Amino acid sequence: MKKTLFISSVVASALFGFGFSGSDLDAKKNIIYQNTIKAFAPHEVIVQLKEGTEASDVLKRVQSLFGVVTHHRYKLVNAIHLIVPGKSFDAIKERLLQDTKIKSSIQSVEPNYRSKVFQSNDTYYDKLWAIENNGQEVNDKSGTKDADMDVAEAWNIEKGSHSVVVAVLDTGVDYTHDDLSDNMWQGASGHGYDFAGDNNGNNDDDPMPDTPYDDNGHYHGTHVAGTIGATGDNRNGISGVVQDVQIMAVKVFRPNGYAYNSDILEGLDYISDQIDNGENIVAVNASYGGSGGSQGDSMDNAIKKLGKKGVVFCAAAGNESKNIDYDPVYPASYDAQNIITVAASDQDDKLASFSNYGKKTVEVAAPGTNILSTYPDNRYAYLQGTSMATPNVTGTVALLASANPSSSVSERIEAVENGVDSKSSLKNKVSTNGRVNTYKAVKALDNGNGGGDDETRNTPPQANDDAATTEYETEVTIDVLKNDSDADGDTLTIKSLTQPAHGNVTVKNEKTEYTPDNGYSGEDSFTYTIDDGNGGESTAKVTVTVKEKKEENNGGWNWGSLFW
Repeated sequence: MKKTLFISSVVASALFGFGFSGSDLDAKKNIIYQNTIKAFAPHEVIVQLKEGTEASDVLKRVQSLFGVVTHHRYKLVNAIHLIVPGKSFDAIKERLLQDTKIKSSIQSVEPNYRSKVFQSNDTYYDKLWAIENNGQEVNDKSGTKDADMDVAEAWNIEKGSHSVVVAVLDTGVDYTHDDLSDNMWQGASGHGYDFAGDNNGNNDDDPMPDTPYDDNGHYHGTHVAGTIGATGDNRNGISGVVQDVQIMAVKVFRPNGYAYNSDILEGLDYISDQIDNGENIVAVNASYGGSGGSQGDSMDNAIKKLGKKGVVFCAAAGNESKNIDYDPVYPASYDAQNIITVAASDQDDKLASFSNYGKKTVEVAAPGTNILSTYPDNRYAYLQGTSMATPNVTGTVALLASANPSSSVSERIEAVENGVDSKSSLKNKVSTNGRVNTYKAVKALDNGNGGGDDETRNTPPQANDDAATTEYETEVTIDVLKNDSDADGDTLTIKSLTQPAHGNVTVKNEKTEYTPDNGYSGEDSFTYTIDDGNGGESTAKVTVTVKEKKEENNGGWNWGSLFW
């Protein structure tokens, strides 16, 4: 008999996971535990080599420097993972970069950073508010009607395709679950691979989650997989955003609940190899993260290379309620063009209280609270976090790939971003100011325009030239916004000014104040740029005429022409 377990919002550990400590939850357990320490594996480094460098030559020199070391060579990026017992990271790095024979071959020496998971006719369809929100009560919380992704409407256009593959880079997936088994990818020897080792310490082609499932977030990948692609219209459980798809389970999280960059890079190598073998992998779901990383490091470059192979990398923004424009987390904060970073929205279309955000770094929001999905051992659970929001976007990308197989990575990302429902509550929190709308994204790409409809696009404002006149050496206030306009009704502000040649201009209360130079008369000008708060700008010119100095007034008497 099918077992059903409903687990509410629960304990989150480290950065991204909303996990749980059991079914006997009480209010004291609904706490997000934060850990921003840049944790990494001791005695280990990842050495990124410059293009054209032979890793075998470097390894020979490494052996002579340190003696016997454990190593692994990556294929997607020219990098090697070294384990040097008894040596600290700093000691290994210093020795490598000081060695005259190999330092010129090294691009970077990086810590092996640690990450943590961010913590239809289907039976429970009415609980899937992200797919269709009628304001119904879900997990004791009512929402706002239509605060959803319009997925049900999208299914009228496209429900998915079994030729499309999505990789779930996570804790493994329970591929025996009744709502997942039909949509699991099947390789030559299994449903994916385990790069992190299981309870018995083995790396193998069995990506089943570690047990007990309730410990260290081992349920996480199964929950993520269900949101992406649980089988739809099977009179059972739930439906994923894409009802027909293949889910490849790439297990990179160890039994202790952590993943190291060395494990994740192996997982990305595996995904790349499968693409080379002909698999149509269109997206990677990355519902995890850590504070260690930097632009251009080996992980960043590996993700970029997957982009060139047609992969959209969907990354969770994290659960620390912080602006990651200024306090980055990785992989969400990498600048790779194939990454789309996802914040979490709630049942009322507001930014979830726990969600990270960032106008420059985070592209979109997606439903991430009270998300019901599959859970190991044929169960279901409510979880929340940006981990739960991200697979909603991954599923949308899979639908886009099904609807238009010839579309590119950039076109799919553009369709997601341009197809959002703009929300004032998300303004300046994500770059699009909106929550994903799957229907609009699929409709747009299905029509071949790669973008949203006019309702979701931001129309730039229109700044118009102005003219003013002032008396000699007299300040004048000019309401430059008075004749400017914005088709979307956005509030306009003055973003910047250029200074005139013969005076000075400032902004006060969104009006310009022009002061001519002492002794100047004639025509002067400056430009100003307006901003609509949604990325739209416009520039116009202001021309000011400064009158000449008046002659001295003698009271009206003209003694030379007095007539009697």
